[in-house]
Amino acid sequence: MNLYINQNIPFVSEALSDSCICYTNSHIDNQYLISNNIEALFIRSNEKITTELLVGTPVKFIVTATSGTNHIDSCIDHYSIPGANANSVAEYVIFTISKYLIANSLNSRNLTIGIIGYGNIGKLVAYYANQMGIKVLINDPPLLDEGEVFPDYVEHVRLDQILIQSNIITNHIPLTKDGKYSTYNLLDYNKLRLIEPHSLLVHSSRGGIIDEDALKNIATEKNLALAIDVWSNEPQIDFDLLKLAMFATPHLAGYSYNGKIKASYIALNYFEKHIGIIPDYSILENEFQQIKIDDTVNFSNINDIYTKLDEYRKFSEDNLRFREIVEQNRKSYADSFKLIRKNYPKRYESLKPPRELEIIYKLFGKVI
Repeated sequence: MNLYINQNIPFVSEALSDSCICYTNSHIDNQYLISNNIEALFIRSNEKITTELLVGTPVKFIVTATSGTNHIDSCIDHYSIPGANANSVAEYVIFTISKYLIANSLNSRNLTIGIIGYGNIGKLVAYYANQMGIKVLINDPPLLDEGEVFPDYVEHVRLDQILIQSNIITNHIPLTKDGKYSTYNLLDYNKLRLIEPHSLLVHSSRGGIIDEDALKNIATEKNLALAIDVWSNEPQIDFDLLKLAMFATPHLAGYSYNGKIKASYIALNYFEKHIGIIPDYSILENEFQQIKIDDTVNFSNINDIYTKLDEYRKFSEDNLRFREIVEQNRKSYADSFKLIRKNYPKRYESLKPPRELEIIYKLFGKVI
């Protein structure tokens, strides 16, 4: 069987090399898929899958090593991997919170965090925030309607209450433009104006959930601290918003090496179940064994959290490099955005989630 595998999805080619022919070309088009008889695609969000791309091809399986599927417009069976990078994104949020607390000499036990979206990432952010002594409010209408039972350290409230009552606000929801739970421009001017002055707003879900023009106005008016990882027109960015932000990165919050290995493992599992070919999982399991999480973080010490996360993930370096490269390449923000993501080095997680919130355990009942 012939496969296309994005070159930034680690160890998938190796795990399937004995049973499949794996292609890792940097660009795919309709003719490439037909001429190489490609039947399965392992992709990332930078690859747009359309009906036109697939017409006349033998492709029958698609998996994206990302949580979202906005880049896939096809009726062919396809899978996404929500949760693989959840701990990676949660670390980004906790780091920016720590930075905000230190910069403003704030005591975490006097603060409230409002988490919009209580999925894989939201649950981890809530868990870590609670460990820090921060009061946790959440808002997730779909889960509430499904009868979700929330842990006793979180309180489900209306969205307006999140915005009014929280000192720290973060969103972890998919971008949807239709239906009962549409999230496109969910945080528009009328919502953003409810946020208290000097609050922290962390945006690491999907561009398009926050109205960036409204955010610039409100952030200036209310002196908000902004941590921005996702942008409405990626890979284009809003340079004025970048300048306003306390912290800014080019959609890297979920880019930990741990998250990438988990995504590969889950993608291979979907492939096995759909196609019937058994990958060599030992390659990834051995790699997991080489990754040691130092779970000695003292959650009562904000400086310790900040230092440990920055040591492992080098978030401060990412922020500075992003700004420098954008400033040097003002004619093409998009090129700067893509360059950093393409050449991003291995970065390891340092916060260890509880077993019940670990995605591999939730899916497969084991910790690897």
